[in-house]
Amino acid sequence: MNKVKQHFEEITDAWRLYRKYAGIRNREDDKWTAMLDEAAAIQERHGNSELIRRVVMMFMELLESEAKEMDNVQD
Repeated sequence: MNKVKQHFEEITDAWRLYRKYAGIRNREDDKWTAMLDEAAAIQERHGNSELIRRVVMMFMELLESEAKEMDNVQD
């Protein structure tokens, strides 16, 4: 597989993880656990490449930031 296609698949899988868990709230521990398990599986599926680790981490940080924002709006 060429590198461009490989990178596309890695980024797409990470984005799908983000899309699936977009809107997750901090108090939803079961969903965070499921998301972390899926993130690990995605990274493993792509050979724990540097790109997949970075992209998955970026989306996880985005989910965390958005969850904090939602909590602040509710207060």
